[in-house]
Amino acid sequence: MGARGLLSGFLLSGLLLGTRGSCPFQTPYWFKNTPVLSPVLDEYGQVISDRIHVEWGEVVNLKCVDYFRIESVLKSRLGTEQRRSDPIQRWNTGAELTVTPCTEYTVRVAGYEDFQENNRNFKVYSDSVVYTLDYIPKFIKAPSVSEKKVTQRARGSPAKSPDRAKRGIYAYTTTPPPTTTEVFLSISVIWDLSYIDQPVCLDRVEFHYFNTEWEETFWDKKFQDPTSKDRLPFVITNRDFPCDPDMDFVAKVYGISGDYTNATWFPPSCVTTAAPPTTPVPTQHEVFKCHPGASFVFLYLFCTSMDIESVIVLIHSLLCLQLPPPFVTEISISHAFQYLNDFKRFITFIYMNRNDLQGG
Repeated sequence: MGARGLLSGFLLSGLLLGTRGSCPFQTPYWFKNTPVLSPVLDEYGQVISDRIHVEWGEVVNLKCVDYFRIESVLKSRLGTEQRRSDPIQRWNTGAELTVTPCTEYTVRVAGYEDFQENNRNFKVYSDSVVYTLDYIPKFIKAPSVSEKKVTQRARGSPAKSPDRAKRGIYAYTTTPPPTTTEVFLSISVIWDLSYIDQPVCLDRVEFHYFNTEWEETFWDKKFQDPTSKDRLPFVITNRDFPCDPDMDFVAKVYGISGDYTNATWFPPSCVTTAAPPTTPVPTQHEVFKCHPGASFVFLYLFCTSMDIESVIVLIHSLLCLQLPPPFVTEISISHAFQYLNDFKRFITFIYMNRNDLQGG
């Protein structure tokens, strides 16, 4: 009984020691591998712009580690900045880190051992890794596109006086000039850096008037290295940029890596919203299916309703009988018997329903 209790005590003490992560004093521990840094993907497989995963893997004598921290040094145009993460539980082999994309980081992992007796800790570092999260910026808000009708005065032409007659050297013609129904519109496009999700990764923005059939750009407007101005506008007209099914209004957002994302900037007049038809397809009445051109077999099988319209259709079919080509050229015995049988069924049908016909 005493031996069993002693064994239970040893097991309990070992469990407590393992839980605390303690080990004999000055027992060395180290990281077996260099940390691996990688981007974090969302549920659609796209790179998250401000998260990376740090995987440090296996640690020799892990029982001596109480917790981990990720230390990073950020290098930017404003200088350097040191950061240290919160404590990470000892059983983890990796963790995520919040970063600024397109910015160089020097990252390393530290394993800490706490000495409860003297309130001191001991730490071991992994190898350092230099990493930059490559990200392609995109529009998170569509460029603002508005249209305004351009009047004659706004175009800069002087107003014509109704009291003033028009003089000319040549003979005056009464032929009226061709009239156009197209309205002259001014198209304004406004955007700024707040429309981009990560301006720190932005190289330039290009607006294209693109021919989809020839895969060629007819016009483009570039904003190279845009700054944090309040507005980055430009103005065009619908005469130079008409709505065309073969033309697209495409915006390309280029990152510093050279890759780009696409967006659109269609003027409101070029956006078509075709509603599905709401009028149901009219159903054809049964009596119209029994038209005079139908065969006798069809009339016999499907035109048996004895309303007055069907009776008129049947009689009209008999009077307007047109024989098919075999009767016109060279008729065969089989064709003759086929049409005679059809005609016999038709006469039988009329005879059996003679009372209904007379009553109608």
